[in-house]
Amino acid sequence: MRRLAFVCSVLGSAFGCRQLLGLHELSSDASMGDATDADLVDAPPGCLGAGGFSVCPPASVPPNVFLLGSAGVFDTDTNVSCASQQPPGWVERGQPASCFVFGAQIVVAMDGIPLSVTGSRPLVIAATESITATGPIDVASHTGGSIGPGANAKDCDSFGTAGSGAGSAGGAGGSFGTIGGYGGDDGAALGGLPGPAIAPVTLHGGCPGQLIGSIAAPPSGAGGGVVYLTAGASITIHSGIDASGVGGMGGFPNAGGAGGGTGGMIVLIAPTVDCTGANLFADGGGGGAGGSSAPGSNGADPDGSTSCCTGGPSVVGGGGNGAHDGRAAGAGGSGGAPNSGGGGGGGAGYIMVQGTNLMSPSRSSPAAHF
Repeated sequence: MRRLAFVCSVLGSAFGCRQLLGLHELSSDASMGDATDADLVDAPPGCLGAGGFSVCPPASVPPNVFLLGSAGVFDTDTNVSCASQQPPGWVERGQPASCFVFGAQIVVAMDGIPLSVTGSRPLVIAATESITATGPIDVASHTGGSIGPGANAKDCDSFGTAGSGAGSAGGAGGSFGTIGGYGGDDGAALGGLPGPAIAPVTLHGGCPGQLIGSIAAPPSGAGGGVVYLTAGASITIHSGIDASGVGGMGGFPNAGGAGGGTGGMIVLIAPTVDCTGANLFADGGGGGAGGSSAPGSNGADPDGSTSCCTGGPSVVGGGGNGAHDGRAAGAGGSGGAPNSGGGGGGGAGYIMVQGTNLMSPSRSSPAAHF
């Protein structure tokens, strides 16, 4: 029976590989330790993946499938490539209804053209033999544009109580793999308080930041989307995958800045996973700056650079930075009359890579759980 030799490490003090693969119930004990090879459960015969992430393809799948990038997008709610039914046991294990693309050999983003994905459902690409991604896969959310597949999951509304005041404190950043940043105060009322990190025991979209303020509420940053690739033999990623969140919008005049969204989720499971030279990102967006007599500036969307996901700049009440490369999400700056508090940066998403023959990505932010 095939064993997965590379195992997840504990995410901070939150959870370990056993919980992620659905092998044990969640424990309130924050220190679970690393899983061992003996703890891992293979997928049932004829199925792909592992544990709670097992995918059982239909008896007959197309021999060759091409998911082509184009000027448009792949919508997980309407694309005809999505299977008409969920695989046996998938929803019963608590997994969200997803867009499944099945095939023997699947090529994604052919000729290097990015595949941009939107929709309310996560994208699951499952090949009985191999998956090759020649171009980038974009399941991130973007300011003023698309929302990644499965982003803004339903249990992402757990923010702490924020002060009301004049409605000009900043919103908290969203929390998922790591907690978001605190919203900045306005000199009278506290800013928003981020919720706890969420253990992704199933596929889980990134979480939006918090919007706050009775005077006006600028849009918060959306969370990143979800993509799961699993194959019977190999996965090869030539370029990269982006599942990052969105920067929060700057506050309207005399209103607090909105919190940034978290990164989403990337899962890769196959006997051989080759990410040589590829970049995997699930970063949080920067928080929006608080407004004064003029609107505050928006938090930055993640772009993978070393200066990624900065909060909206301001002399006072600036937005907090989004989580990136092990950096925690930053708190929004304090405002004080006549300025308003900045929004907190979004927390990190979650990346997992499992295989018996693993070639690590060039960069992974946050660090992948092997």
